[in-house]
Amino acid sequence: MDPNEIKYSDEIEKTINQKNTSCPLYGTEECFMLNSESCSECAVASLKPEKQEKAANALKRLREASHPEELSKLYTSEECLFCKGHAPEKADGVALFDLKKRDPEGDWTIALGKRKLNLKDADMILPLQVSCCKKCRALYRVYDYLPTVTGLVIAAAALIVTTASSVHKAAYAVAPWFPAALMALGFAAAVGAAFALKAILAGALKKRMHVNVGDIPEIKKLMDEGWQEVMDNKHGVSAMVFSKERRKHGVCSAEYPEEKPAADPGAEPVLMGIWAADPSECGRVPKEKPEE
Repeated sequence: MDPNEIKYSDEIEKTINQKNTSCPLYGTEECFMLNSESCSECAVASLKPEKQEKAANALKRLREASHPEELSKLYTSEECLFCKGHAPEKADGVALFDLKKRDPEGDWTIALGKRKLNLKDADMILPLQVSCCKKCRALYRVYDYLPTVTGLVIAAAALIVTTASSVHKAAYAVAPWFPAALMALGFAAAVGAAFALKAILAGALKKRMHVNVGDIPEIKKLMDEGWQEVMDNKHGVSAMVFSKERRKHGVCSAEYPEEKPAADPGAEPVLMGIWAADPSECGRVPKEKPEE
């Protein structure tokens, strides 16, 4: 047994594992796509019935627009999907980013702190995760952080030099405004250096890895159907963050079978995620149709 595993009493386990059969999502494709840890942890299950219906319809539109069964390979692949120009390295985590698409029927709720704002005709958000290796992650982070660090170092150096007593006195002797002008020039040089280095690193990065998520076939298909990146793509490089562990629950986290078996109307729905007795039983899709 895992020493970090929490063991609950039989009564608590029974409560946690209780199936919410009254939920409109129960046993549906949308439930499988949402892939909550359990019915008790599902955000939809805690809503009022009318809001559950709206959530179910919204998730159905999201599922139909995103083809989640085709995206499963993006985060279950054991090989990096960003490697370019050489054999893909072994995956060691995932890259995370979001896509958006206008939803004409949308009435999505965006939570801001403790407040909730109902936004009409808001964008659907599709949170994606893609298998990535150590090398690609390290290269991207150099591109992401080095220009900023370089700019800050140049700005700090300019501040130290222009405020030094000897330099300040000499500059002030030229004109009272000259020290401030030198400081502004130093800050401008810092910003210019950061932008120039960013562009140079972007060019170098493109030779080593797929930096535009639209280069990945499954994502290109989505973009051809109207999906866009939520964060601006700069210098042809998509905005991404990285994690050593992929998300186990939530949209675009469920593991779809390569060939999805036909659903059996009489099959007993099972809980998802860590509550499933067998990983192959994760979700609402039966492992195989029983013999008649």
